[in-house]
Amino acid sequence: MPKVHIHIIQGDITKIEADAIVNAANNTLLGGGGVDGAIHRAAGPELLEECRKLNGCETGKAKITKGYKLHAKYVIHTVGPIWHGGNDNEDRLLASCYRNSLQLAVENGIKTIAFPSISTGAYRFPVKRAARIAVLEISRFLEENGSIEKVFMVCFDKGTMEAYTEALGRLGKMRVIKYNKLVRDRIPEIIEKSGKKAVVEELGNQACKKYLDEKLEEELQEYLAADSVDELADLVEVVYAILKYKGVDIKDFEDIRKRKAEERGAFDKRLLLKEVVEE
Repeated sequence: MPKVHIHIIQGDITKIEADAIVNAANNTLLGGGGVDGAIHRAAGPELLEECRKLNGCETGKAKITKGYKLHAKYVIHTVGPIWHGGNDNEDRLLASCYRNSLQLAVENGIKTIAFPSISTGAYRFPVKRAARIAVLEISRFLEENGSIEKVFMVCFDKGTMEAYTEALGRLGKMRVIKYNKLVRDRIPEIIEKSGKKAVVEELGNQACKKYLDEKLEEELQEYLAADSVDELADLVEVVYAILKYKGVDIKDFEDIRKRKAEERGAFDKRLLLKEVVEE
């Protein structure tokens, strides 16, 4: 299982020595306040001149420039969503910022990259929610793209750093189930062919064995903080695998699983929890 090379630090992103730093820009890409203004000041006027040629950037997308006077060779500019209460596609747009920035990094041979906490300043995105989305998207990307060696999350203050540290810790705890494709994708197949014992033997992971032996209801509580649609979709797959492993009759749950997949944009986590536990 690939390691998650994410490092949470508190500091000034303009002073980070990495191949690239990410700028939490606005749609014009012509500079602004906060991280955006600090990066432009540190890079010098040449950065603004190059940004003028990019014709702005859509929310959730990313564009790349040179770093000029920064320690970083490149600046990846991404535009985070303004928080409107969570009903204006904010989660997906924020996730896209991280994915698109990392994709640009891969395309440009970048090995180390530093992110700020996108959208949590003037754009008012809740910090804990943003942190969960950030570490989730970065982790998923690193699993599928091994060329990036290290990702820094550079937090402006202690409170932000604590939120990202907590999110990364939670990701590490749940990673065995949520992000190990052997568990998420292969448990039903292995059970059907070889029985329950083969699952643990094939996974060869004591942490996974311990997880699967714990009470379902207790484990489900860990997911109650899930806010994004993608996290809730993963929850359905995780519970499906655990129930099948435990030998529970999953016919009714399989119907729930299919329905929730079809309604991916409209999960009700409390209803899902109630339905699964009752089964």
